[in-house]
Amino acid sequence: MPVTRQAKRFPELLLEQGVLSPEALQTAQAEAARSGHPLKRVLIQKGLMTEQELADVVAAQSGVTSIDLSTCL
Repeated sequence: MPVTRQAKRFPELLLEQGVLSPEALQTAQAEAARSGHPLKRVLIQKGLMTEQELADVVAAQSGVTSIDLSTCL
């Protein structure tokens, strides 16, 4: 039987990778809950992380490598 790994939750990865402080994450989560917008959208709109950082965290969550194509031109 194949071994499956449990994917870490997005907020856990933000903290683990040092993208956000616990306080910034808590503030963003409160804003997401208040506004009804997804956490990822709030993080980008508030300038708490870049789109590339978001792509890197989502890639890590999925177990794949993130590639920044803007550096390939």
